[in-house]
Amino acid sequence: VDESMLSRSPVAPDGMDRLLEQHFPSRARAQGVAGSARLRVQILADGRVGDMKVQRETGDYGFASACMKILRMRRWQPPIDKRGAPVGTVITYTCEFEVGY
Repeated sequence: VDESMLSRSPVAPDGMDRLLEQHFPSRARAQGVAGSARLRVQILADGRVGDMKVQRETGDYGFASACMKILRMRRWQPPIDKRGAPVGTVITYTCEFEVGY
């Protein structure tokens, strides 16, 4: 379902910042490199993450792989359509990995 047809967008799980810290790509951490990955993410009606596609990634440090791993670790609050039913949708999500974690 297109996001414009939702009464509530999917809600990311709690603790995402902690997961970003725990899964910061090791080479980037060792070199003090911050980065991000922007993904197109399918959120299913049950809150699981479906297909993902990388749209943009900082360098060749593994930020996109880490982001994908993190997104699959927890269930989201699923999107809700205008009738109040959980549905699937596709969103854009950005993982920001900051130096200093």
